[in-house]
Parts: sequence; C-alpha cells; structure tokens
Amino acid sequence: MGAAPHLLRMAIEVPDLDIWISKWERIIGPGFETMTVQQPTGDVLIAIHPAGIELVQSREEKLGLRSFHLAVEDIDVVVPLLDELGWDSTPGPVVQGRQHQIVSAEGLRMLLVEVAAK
Repeated sequence: MGAAPHLLRMAIEVPDLDIWISKWERIIGPGFETMTVQQPTGDVLIAIHPAGIELVQSREEKLGLRSFHLAVEDIDVVVPLLDELGWDSTPGPVVQGRQHQIVSAEGLRMLLVEVAAK
C-alpha cells in the first residue's frame, strides 16, 4: 500500500519575491530554489523551500494564501473523486519533475502533486 495523501507545501502569493525570500529566510533559514513555471496565463516566478513554503510572485501586488499542495500517489485516481464532489479540475504544470493538477471549489484552491512514479 502506498503513502497516504499529505500536505506537501503551502503557497503564498507575495508582491515582491526577493523581499519575501529574505524575510522568510530569517525565519526558516536559507534554501529557497527559484524557478519560472509556465502557466496557461503566462510564466510565474516562484521560490520553493524544503520546509514546505512556496512563494509566488503576484501579478497584482497582493499578499496572501494562494493554495496548498496535497501529495497524492496517483492523480488519475483522486481527480474523479473530486469531480464527484463538485470540484473544478484543470491539468497543471510539471514542477520539479512532478505533475500537478489544479482543483478548486468555493474559493479554495488546491494543487494535487503526484509523488509516485508511474
């Protein structure tokens, strides 16, 4: 039996990525990996820390929770269950070699991250 779904990381939208990396590093130490992720709406600059924090450069100069990322063994098994519950689902990007699926319902945004190799 595989691993149970679990919280992988929390994504925070920030108005200035460099400033907020500096602030977070004072709390959790250095270790952010910065990268550009291709999205249908355009490229997004993000920084991921091994402690489970992801900072996302805001296009609208806002600060707040963007989403949380749930690690799952097989996205293809979980998505139909969420569809039955009325969640909207859109294929997401591949980040750090892992497929993502964007799901949302009633203002809550979650990214499923596939952690098992197929």
